[in-house]
Amino acid sequence: MIAWVSISVSSRNKQRAAAYDAALQELSNGNYTSAEQGFSALSGYRDAASLSVYCKYAGMYKDRIDYAGGQDELADITLQYDTSWQQDVDALETRVKGYKAEKDAAEEAERQRIAAENAAKREQSLKDQYSGKLPVDGMPVSCLKYTSIGSPTKTEKCQFYDSMDVHRRYKILHWYNSEGQTVAYCHSHQPKGEYTEVIYAFTYYETPIGRPNSASPWTPPSTSGGSNSGSVRDDYDNPEDLWEDNQDWYEDEDEAWDEWENG
Repeated sequence: MIAWVSISVSSRNKQRAAAYDAALQELSNGNYTSAEQGFSALSGYRDAASLSVYCKYAGMYKDRIDYAGGQDELADITLQYDTSWQQDVDALETRVKGYKAEKDAAEEAERQRIAAENAAKREQSLKDQYSGKLPVDGMPVSCLKYTSIGSPTKTEKCQFYDSMDVHRRYKILHWYNSEGQTVAYCHSHQPKGEYTEVIYAFTYYETPIGRPNSASPWTPPSTSGGSNSGSVRDDYDNPEDLWEDNQDWYEDEDEAWDEWENG
């Protein structure tokens, strides 16, 4: 009985070896489909499983130069017995890896093209929305350039801006005309949940405020007798009256206060 079992095992091993050699011959002849089938039937025998994978992709890439999968599977192949085929496996893996790199690069280029195209469409939509109009609260700071007054002349950060939470800090935006007078101003911030900085508290002056750069130096108003007292304190009892009578000379009431307090 033992002898019969030994003969049976020996016969089976010979059959597997013969089938394996036949598959190797098919591989050598470039008959990848037939070789793959032969190796697949011998899974677990020598390098049959690995060579079956190689044959699959060798046949797939025989007549194509674009990526169709398999780079990782080929990279995992390390032959243990028929190592003479390892260089062929590695060569195919290198070629397939190149195809994959080309495919990835093409896909990335296409993603970037689509992203740029979509960004251009969004920008054009915003331009159409705000072009030629005065700024409005809630609009993106990046779109101010499209408005009728253009980008702000000056931008100031609030105190401790750089150390504050991104959603709590703010900026003050100023627009001046060629004479240095204030045309408009507003604040800007980045609301919670948003990634875009927007404006709020926008104020526009139909008549620009502040003293024009070309104006002559300020001189105190003359007294009722026609002589100049030389001091705003002599001419006005309080800064409110100074501001009320001379708003064209000051950018805001605070400036009038400073003038009055400095005498």
